[in-house]
Amino acid sequence: MKKPILFLLFTVFSLHTQAQNKAHESYLPIVLETEQWIRHASVDQKKGKSWLWCPDSLQLKDYQPTNLYHGTSGVVLFYVELYGATRDKAYLKEARLGADHLIERYPDTIPSAWEVGFYTGITGVSFALEQVYQASKKKKYRNYALKYLQLAMQSATSKGSGIEWEGINEVVYGSAGIGLYLLYAYKNMGFEPAKEWALQAGDGILANQQQEKQGISWLMAPGYEKHVMPNFSHGTAGVAYFLLRLYEVSGEKRFLEAALEGARYLENLIMDNGLIGRTFPSAKDIYYLGWCHGIAGTARLYYKLYELTSEEKWLQRIYEATQYTMTCGIPEQTTPGFWNNVSQCCGSAGLAQYYLEIYQKTNKPEYLDFAETLTLDLIRRSELSSQGRKWIQAENRTQADNLVAQTSYMQGSAGIGRWLLKFDAYRKRKKPTVRFPDNPFE
Repeated sequence: MKKPILFLLFTVFSLHTQAQNKAHESYLPIVLETEQWIRHASVDQKKGKSWLWCPDSLQLKDYQPTNLYHGTSGVVLFYVELYGATRDKAYLKEARLGADHLIERYPDTIPSAWEVGFYTGITGVSFALEQVYQASKKKKYRNYALKYLQLAMQSATSKGSGIEWEGINEVVYGSAGIGLYLLYAYKNMGFEPAKEWALQAGDGILANQQQEKQGISWLMAPGYEKHVMPNFSHGTAGVAYFLLRLYEVSGEKRFLEAALEGARYLENLIMDNGLIGRTFPSAKDIYYLGWCHGIAGTARLYYKLYELTSEEKWLQRIYEATQYTMTCGIPEQTTPGFWNNVSQCCGSAGLAQYYLEIYQKTNKPEYLDFAETLTLDLIRRSELSSQGRKWIQAENRTQADNLVAQTSYMQGSAGIGRWLLKFDAYRKRKKPTVRFPDNPFE
């Protein structure tokens, strides 16, 4: 049921007042306490260092993955951002130590398709190494960034006139996320072969499209027919966004046409509140609010559609879902789509970042205020001890009792710390150091 307009206006005014009272506080001291806890979880390696994923967990206390989502690559990005904010070389040293470990972990064999993805595999490792190169200008990091990228391409197989990674289409594990990083490598690293590889990844995606009653869609991967996740992280929204970026770079209209058909499919899934359900058919009425399955991610597609077509309806899609999310009762009350999670992926950090970004594009002050409101709540939910500041959360909505504190980027302190640094950078009229290839707002 839609809330009365007077209620919405009162809610927005209350959020504005609450945020204004805190608008001049610095988040850097909190970031430094966060860094203290992350440093406490570091592990010296033969070359460089890594970080424990969940240092307080008996089951996971020794696990040190390398990927961007849960592992060392994401922590490296946090340290690069912290160095950019402070110019303290101690933080660049930490980033370089993490990068040295990533170089040491360079695989001896070609990885499987599920180990290549931007957030979960070696293309994300490549991105982290490139950021350390940008910060340090030490060529070994650029060299290994390219080596990791070339290794990723060796695991691709032919699909139609293009390539794929076992039919994994989406942003987190698959071709869309890999392709977005390939475009980044072409434009920001000057690596010419990456453009052609990205085009081939796009053609592989086109070969995997599914015709719907209206528009076209993409599965996350083969075998997910009963678990269709249409939003940004695992579904059609993220795939269509990549195709739009391909069109920008190449001018090839087949990518634009397919993206528009993907958007047409999504139009039929939108609920009255402007959101799209998480999973079809099992959870089509459960909507998330964050980056993975909510407006914070799917708005990236809408915004790029507006940029390329100038059609106001795409801005309206952003406004509808953004307004609802801001006035549905969070962060004071939880919903099935906003549970005990403070992360970049599913929770407060990613959603707060989105509200700052969309404010910067629209100049709507209530969006900036809500970013502040979410961030203040995020800080209240942290724990501070002699070891530093950490956040204990449930990564998964369906495992609400599985509470752990992570060092990771997408589900832990590194990602939260990076968000706080980004907010501080905005206040100081500076730009963030790290800019993600899948984010049109950066």
